[in-house]
Amino acid sequence: MPKFAYNHLFKPKRACGLTPVHFDKVLQSAKDFAPFRLITWNNHDAAHQEINDFKRSAIKRIFENPFHIIKQTHAGVTRIEPTLDDQTQKLDRVAEEIQKIQKTLQNTNTTKSTNTHIRQPLPDPVSHTIYTWLIALPRGTHQHRIPFYRFRISITLLFFTGMRAAEVAQLNHRQIMNALEYGHIDVVLAKTRRSHRYVFTQAARYTLSQMQREIINVFYESDRLAGNLHQCNWVAFLNNRIKVAADHFNLNISSHSFRAGYITRILRIASVHQVAQIVGHQDYRSTLSYNRYVPDQDTILNLLEQSEKLAEPKD
Repeated sequence: MPKFAYNHLFKPKRACGLTPVHFDKVLQSAKDFAPFRLITWNNHDAAHQEINDFKRSAIKRIFENPFHIIKQTHAGVTRIEPTLDDQTQKLDRVAEEIQKIQKTLQNTNTTKSTNTHIRQPLPDPVSHTIYTWLIALPRGTHQHRIPFYRFRISITLLFFTGMRAAEVAQLNHRQIMNALEYGHIDVVLAKTRRSHRYVFTQAARYTLSQMQREIINVFYESDRLAGNLHQCNWVAFLNNRIKVAADHFNLNISSHSFRAGYITRILRIASVHQVAQIVGHQDYRSTLSYNRYVPDQDTILNLLEQSEKLAEPKD
């Protein structure tokens, strides 16, 4: 006799199941074979009779001899305790191994960061010779006109003002025209998000005025100098074209080398605090990190002779 499942029998007749009326007829005919296994409408606990009997017998044994249960529990705990001790020791050993691995990784990362800091050379400053060489480069045969003009205007601003590449990228046509007319330009610093004024010299204003046609063509295509380029793509755009000069002069230069060269030139004639105000540094130690000026032997000798004259006693 098959066992009828309650959930499977009440399917729609279209799905090859039994209707409730047909199900009652099947139950009535099956009572003679296995009445204690079937679920009926009148006695829904008949299928659980054996489970109830087992529960009653188990409770009865507990009340008759409770110490038997306590004894079995104690025996189970006694068997489990050595296993728990072994597991605890294994976990302690695993924790020690994890700590050793973490210390090794920390030492490795520290060594890598130290070595990386040592291996990375400081960028060389861009001098007037390098800037002139870059400006004199002709446009390539397959090079588009607007990117060529955009690069020339950008390196001119970088060289004469010491701005960052990200600050130059956001300049618009009105700002550059105001710089030619009034001799200064106000920008929002890329790091501190503060307003800062960069001052243009007469040489910077004259050089930019010679690029009037290029400026008009660039800003006719877009509202800002970088066009639609993202900041990362903008820096890569500049560095890819500056790499030609880096290979030619065998120097480590990039777009930020213009700022290093600008600060290095001013530090030769002004104090570090004055230069920090000019370039927009909040901490003068940041300005000192840009200094690449190393005096030659003649300059050092001249400075020493001047100091000796000051040390001589006056009559």
